[in-house]
Amino acid sequence: MQSLNKLIKEEIGLDDEILNNRVMQMRGLHKIIMYNGMSAPDRAELLDKVRDIEDRIEAQLNARSKAQNQRRLFTNDAREIDADIRREMIRLKAERESEEKYKGMKLKDLLDKNVKKD
Repeated sequence: MQSLNKLIKEEIGLDDEILNNRVMQMRGLHKIIMYNGMSAPDRAELLDKVRDIEDRIEAQLNARSKAQNQRRLFTNDAREIDADIRREMIRLKAERESEEKYKGMKLKDLLDKNVKKD
């Protein structure tokens, strides 16, 4: 089990490094694009590269999210499961309380309440 955890940590570390490199590359291209002396075709080509990098970053974040959800789904750690359930219950309770609090109020009353606070 420890070797699996070590492997997962290494994978996450490598994934973080790849993600950081892509973000730095995208920022560098943004700086180049903002340079005013660039011709329109060159700028369009760089914008296409930025969009490609953004797509790769989004795909990488989606894959990371799916992997984390899979690990949570098949975890044996009762504390982690309890923590997830506790967070979800708190979120649902807060949502329910806010709904009950503002349920009978009209939009005008809400706006007046916010204006008085400012």
